[in-house]
Parts: sequence; structure tokens; C-alpha cells
Amino acid sequence: MGRQLIPRSTPPVSAPTGRGPAVSPPARAARKGDTRDRLLAAARAVFAERGFPAATVDDIVTQAGSTRATFYMHFSSKAELLGEIVGTIEEYFILIDGTALEDAVRVGDPDRLRAWIDDKLDHWTAIRPALGMLVHADSDPEVAQSVETSHDKVIAQLRRALDSADRFAPGERLARSTVAFGALQHLSRRYASDGWAGRLDRAGAVEALAANWAALLLDRRP
Repeated sequence: MGRQLIPRSTPPVSAPTGRGPAVSPPARAARKGDTRDRLLAAARAVFAERGFPAATVDDIVTQAGSTRATFYMHFSSKAELLGEIVGTIEEYFILIDGTALEDAVRVGDPDRLRAWIDDKLDHWTAIRPALGMLVHADSDPEVAQSVETSHDKVIAQLRRALDSADRFAPGERLARSTVAFGALQHLSRRYASDGWAGRLDRAGAVEALAANWAALLLDRRP
């Protein structure tokens, strides 16, 4: 009888799982952030072209090359997405300068105030298409509240500056700050709609707003 051969043991072969290589948590987070950014960019384009009320989630995901399921992984609704876009625009629109506006008002320097306004209008030029989306903020109560909150931050900055300077009667300071900000906000809406090539003249807008603020916030009149 010949020798009986003992079969060599072979390592078990794993059944295919259908999954690709494992993705590390940082890489997964980066991918998620990229997808969210694509959806936000697509929404900006769609809202600018069609307006918020007419735009649909399908329009947004088609523009982004994504799916409805992916959209709802990141946002609960079209309104939530608009709220994030509007919040980002508002921060850039007003608060990008930190305390520069507050400092200019506190020291009572009309030249610094005019320079701040001039610089701010340059920022508007860079984000004009996005500024147009602010007109849709009232389409949803939550979005409108988010915008109102960001406006209140700026009004609070102005009031703090007046408090620090002890300028005007305490009861006037909030009203003056609110009226001054209202002029800036209305000007931005007109600019988003018409640009400087329409009825608005940029140089005239700077001088008019600077004079308005000098009277309201610095107690200086021509």
C-alpha cells in the first residue's frame, strides 16, 4: 500500500462582500463635506436662476449630480438649505470685518466710517448673485428668523459703539442703530436687483450712506 498523501491546508477564502476598500473616518468626513458643498453650490445656482419658490429638490440634485436620498442625508428640506446659504451670505455681507465697523463708530471718525462703507460695497460686487437670494428669506419663517438674528448682531454692534462713546441719550441708541442698519440693508437689496449700472451710482451711494450714518451715529451733520 502506498503512502497516503495528506492534503495541505489552505487558507480559507473569504467570500466577496461587494464592498470596496475601507474608508477611514477622516476621508469619510471629507467626502461628506464635499457632497454638502456641491449641494450648496448647486442650490445657489438654481435659486439664482429659478427663484426659491419655483426651485425643487430635484432641480438641485440634478445640478449637483446627486440624488434625493443624498440630499436628505444633509438637509431636512429646501428651506433648511436656503437658511444655511442665507446665513453664510449674511455673515459675509456684514460681519466679515469683525469689529471694524464698531470701532469706527465708537471713535466717531467719519473718514473711517466712509472707508468701511466703501470697502463693504466692494464685497457686494464679489457676491452680487448671492445677495439676490436674500430677497427669498421671507419665504420661510425659519429662514426669516435666521436673517433677523444676523441683523440683530449688527445692530447690537452699533449700539455697543454708541454706549462706549456715551453718545446720544440711552433711549435713542437702539433706534439710531436700527435705522442706520436699515439704510444699509435696503441699499444692498437695491444693488442686488439693479447693480451700479442701473439707477444707483456707486460713488453717490457711498457718500449718501456715509452722510446718513455720520448724522445718525456720529452726531455730525454737513
